Amino acid sequence: MAKVLEERCDKCGAVLDRTQVAVVTREVLDDIVRSKAVKVAPVRSKSPINRDPEVRDFLLQNSGGVTIKRLVAMAVDRFGEIRAPSLSATHRFLQRAHSSQSGQFPNVTS
Repeated sequence: MAKVLEERCDKCGAVLDRTQVAVVTREVLDDIVRSKAVKVAPVRSKSPINRDPEVRDFLLQNSGGVTIKRLVAMAVDRFGEIRAPSLSATHRFLQRAHSSQSGQFPNVTS
């Protein structure tokens, strides 16, 4: 009986199963995607704030003139501990919102 040698990935050392692998050129892949034979998942926001429009709008509407700590406390009062974002998540969200709106965003203090 012939001995079967395992083929391993050069980068990570994982065992390769050639029965589960298909190699295609970039042109073929582009044709597959264009023909919609394969569904490409939309890019999903990593931020839970962006995935919850009610929380997002609340933060944007109430961020002027209050500290981030106070804003998070207000969000906890309104949405509860589970839906309300953390202080650091709120800070990151407001920083991104501020930079994307180039100065049209109210001043927020930490």
